[in-house]
Amino acid sequence: MQGTPTEITSPPGGLGLFTFWDRLPPTMAAFLLLVFTLALAVLLRESSSPTTRTYLLFVTTSLAGVASTILFILADDPALVESIHPHLFAVITLLSPTIYQLAVLAGKRPSRARLKITLAWSSAACFMILHATHGWLFTNGVYEYAWGYVPKLTGAGLIWLFYKGVLMTLAALLIYRGYRDAAAGTAQRNRCRVLLIVVITVLLGGVGMLPSLGIAVPPILLASVAVQIALVTYVAIRYGLGEITPTKMAFHVLDTLSEALLVIDSDQKVHFANPAAKRLFNCLEPTRMSLDKVIEDPRLLDTILHSTHIGQASQTELPYTDNKGGQHRLRVSVNRPTVAWSSAPVTICVLTNLSENNEKSRRQHLSQRLSETLFALQETNSRLRNSSSRDPLTNLYNRRHMEGVLDRLCYATRQNNAYMSLVLIRLEPLHGLRVRFTEAEGNTLLRQTAIALEEIASRPSYIAARLGEDLFALALPNTTATEALHAAHRAEALIKTLTSDSGTPYPLDVAAGIATLPAAELGTGAAQALLYQAETCLQETTERRRRVLADRTAIDAQEDESPLNGGLS
Repeated sequence: MQGTPTEITSPPGGLGLFTFWDRLPPTMAAFLLLVFTLALAVLLRESSSPTTRTYLLFVTTSLAGVASTILFILADDPALVESIHPHLFAVITLLSPTIYQLAVLAGKRPSRARLKITLAWSSAACFMILHATHGWLFTNGVYEYAWGYVPKLTGAGLIWLFYKGVLMTLAALLIYRGYRDAAAGTAQRNRCRVLLIVVITVLLGGVGMLPSLGIAVPPILLASVAVQIALVTYVAIRYGLGEITPTKMAFHVLDTLSEALLVIDSDQKVHFANPAAKRLFNCLEPTRMSLDKVIEDPRLLDTILHSTHIGQASQTELPYTDNKGGQHRLRVSVNRPTVAWSSAPVTICVLTNLSENNEKSRRQHLSQRLSETLFALQETNSRLRNSSSRDPLTNLYNRRHMEGVLDRLCYATRQNNAYMSLVLIRLEPLHGLRVRFTEAEGNTLLRQTAIALEEIASRPSYIAARLGEDLFALALPNTTATEALHAAHRAEALIKTLTSDSGTPYPLDVAAGIATLPAAELGTGAAQALLYQAETCLQETTERRRRVLADRTAIDAQEDESPLNGGLS
């Protein structure tokens, strides 16, 4: 049976995008809702991973409510730019933990613990504000738009929009968490969450189609109602599962405020005081006490009572002496919003202890200076360690450090089941070079040699060191004998290309000794074995070169003394 949809007015100054849903027949609306649900089912079943399913369903189900909110806020209503009512201060004060948690969520990947905290704080703040302001918003004409009238968006309307925006954001978080748990979890209690997900999907997915059934209600109001129903259902299910306690969850919001917070009724009795207020006034249980019994300082008491009587928001700073003689300086912010707390107007008083803040600043300054001093000490210790382990001329590691670190390199190489190599390099003849070139140029040669060896030991695990006056070493973990031989040839080639400051090549030779051990032999004493084998190889190389040089010298002398040679000359 076809029904005739009732015409409704588009949002003031809006874009008129709701007329399509206004004229949609109920059967077509039901068909589109069925298609929407089937599309969600296909996404849930055919997506490649639980993470993909989570994000797709999160975006799809939250699209309707978020789009409605954005369209309503972007309407060209000039009243949106009116001044903000002082009541907004109280709302922002109550919602500050929620705003903080949402900002944290926006900056990092939501974790299970972070979502639980956000759910608790947001739900508590939203439900408290809904309970406290619902009757007042209704009587002041904010909900008149539900009957087709244009709302007067004063400060109360801005509060209402702010509150609905928070609800929309919270609903998106709830949908994300519910779909994530349903996609990844298999516990019995997840069945309740799956049922809740279906309810949220139907409500948010079909919220824009309900006006076609003849209901003269704008989509933005339907979306907000759907979100509130989803929130209540979610909290009820979690309460039934024993996961949350609504009372503790509600007051946890106010307990987390760093400022002292007092809620005072018309009879000047304290209805609520958070732990910061209890500490400030030295009262274990100030609730249900008269204000003059809680606050003994007459100046502070007169300030709060004066703002309460005139019914205007005020902020001032004044000294305060507690009942233990402690001296403080307080910033007092008093608001008397026309809200209902147990059907009675209340005054919200927020007190910031500036003396405590100054003490915190002083402690932070001292802490910063202490951190800087510790950092300077660490830098000094680092320089001292380097000076004890480095050669002062070349800035390479010295022999003591090399022998100490060689054991650790052998152990790490054994863990990798690889070869450990050590290359010893000696410059010959260094003493003759210093006699020929001067000591300064000899030191320049040593520094240039160190730079060349550091270039070869460019891997993070390689180490170059100076073991003696003319003796250098390259520790090469995870390196075979062939690779070590290649490194020795590179070192010899680089050193032979070195020149003095005047551009004269150094007439020197390079002798190298190489030792390599497999992983099976890199046990206790492997470092000493490597050093011994490399030194033995270096000594043999040096002796062999000296014999070759002596043989060549003898041959040259014999050729000079031969008659043939003399005859040719």
